[in-house]
Amino acid sequence: MSTLRLFKPTIMLHGQLWLRTSVTINQRCWISISKQCLKKHKQQKKTPPSVAHLKREAPFVFSVVKKFQGKNIMQIDEEPMLFQPLSRDINQDDLIDNRSQLLNDLKIKPTHKKETAFIIQPNFKWGKGRFFTKLSDSRLSEAKALVESIQSWGVHDSCIESVHENNPKLFFGSGKIIELSKRIRTMINENNVTMVFLNTGKLSQRQIKELEAAWGCKVFDRYRVVLELFKERASTREAKLQVQLAEVQYLRTHLSSSDFDYDQQRGGGKGMMGSGQTYMEKARRQLTEAETKIKKALGHIKQQRNQTKTERVRKSIPQIALVGYTNAGKTTLAKLLSKDAKMQPENRLFATLDTTAHQGKLPSGMNALFIDTVGFISDLPHELVESFATTLEDVKTSDLIIHVSDCSHPEFELQKNTVEDVLKKLKLSEHLQDNMIHVLNKADLRTAEQESSTLETDDRHLLLSATSGEGAPQLLDAIQQGLLKSTGRGQYQINIDQSGEELSFLYRHGTVVSAKGLDDGTLDVVTILDQPNRGRFEKHFHVKLKNAN
Repeated sequence: MSTLRLFKPTIMLHGQLWLRTSVTINQRCWISISKQCLKKHKQQKKTPPSVAHLKREAPFVFSVVKKFQGKNIMQIDEEPMLFQPLSRDINQDDLIDNRSQLLNDLKIKPTHKKETAFIIQPNFKWGKGRFFTKLSDSRLSEAKALVESIQSWGVHDSCIESVHENNPKLFFGSGKIIELSKRIRTMINENNVTMVFLNTGKLSQRQIKELEAAWGCKVFDRYRVVLELFKERASTREAKLQVQLAEVQYLRTHLSSSDFDYDQQRGGGKGMMGSGQTYMEKARRQLTEAETKIKKALGHIKQQRNQTKTERVRKSIPQIALVGYTNAGKTTLAKLLSKDAKMQPENRLFATLDTTAHQGKLPSGMNALFIDTVGFISDLPHELVESFATTLEDVKTSDLIIHVSDCSHPEFELQKNTVEDVLKKLKLSEHLQDNMIHVLNKADLRTAEQESSTLETDDRHLLLSATSGEGAPQLLDAIQQGLLKSTGRGQYQINIDQSGEELSFLYRHGTVVSAKGLDDGTLDVVTILDQPNRGRFEKHFHVKLKNAN
């Protein structure tokens, strides 16, 4: 007898697809059961009682199954499953199905509302990591700030430990593991420490498993902590989708690097889950489906953003993107430049996870849009950075980029280089790279030693205090000159009649910088126009505009 193994078969009830338990039956029996279920529930005009409450785990058994016992049904799985509509609508909030089951199967311990961390800052003595830990105290301070940025999370203690070799199993040597184990287990018992934060980019699933067994508590890497912070901070749909995409990448990494005893745990004998499918294959397929749905939803958001961008172009509003390391002062600077009183900058990591646009005026009176973007951070896997690709689209399509750095930070150069590395991966156009303005922010917070050091400053490298406004006039002038160059706009001078149509045209399609009345009754006008409108003006009024001095 040919049989058909169906994992998560579906049935259409009142316009929705419902998940059911998996059964092994022959093809004819499956069709018969489905038809009878549909007929019964249409007559009752209600959904099955077992699925009346959504998003709960419970086994589902067909009410007509007993008719087929001993005949065609070979097996009925009593495995609990998550009952919820299989929505075709990409606008639902969470697009990762069976998240809790996946986390459990991958042995990824969930976080709790309150966590107390012991932080270990590795000081690498080999590889490229050794360049990043010259200032281990600074790196440790950033790790503390990451943990304390998450609500109800705290740090009990921390330490800096040397790493002399790459240990694929335990990260540290066996002697160091034993030494740390005694200290950590004491803190667990006496100080309610719940987790260890090992401040390195990404640990393998094997390393996490071994370290958790040795230390007796959860072990998080930098990827996991930043991911938890993002999940807490995400408020808009786009931010939530991007965090989910990063989580899919995280889960996939753990799936591919684990030792796979899941099939035995799930009672699959040789690990088969119907039609030769192992649990690993099923989980990988599930993550791929989630990734596809998330990217589709983000694609719709990208289309909306492109439509908004097209409208800005039509209105000739130049766009300026503010980029920089997290907590470098981008939002404070956007507030200063746009004079937007509604903006509330916060002194914390990743206060901004979404791009926000704020309109302001330049010294000439020209309107401009300042785009505040998500901050960057060092030592993160590229998967996490790539998850926020749609956000960074605003940077690629901007007319001018302002790179904001915290010149008072001990790792100022490292932070600056981190941002520049990400920008290189975006493959920015040549004019964006050449015209980029570098703002050395928080100049008022530099130490005496930092002030004595030489910083490169010129018309595109400017010292600034976004809090006090010191250096803002010079920055606004640099922005204006940069926009004129990058957008092809020009500043022109012309004498026109006070009552003519020319002045009205210039106000509608350009920026009137000044209009001075002359003795002969004409106006001496200085205006800014882009090239298309300059051509229209000259053709319509039969005049030739000349560059203003």
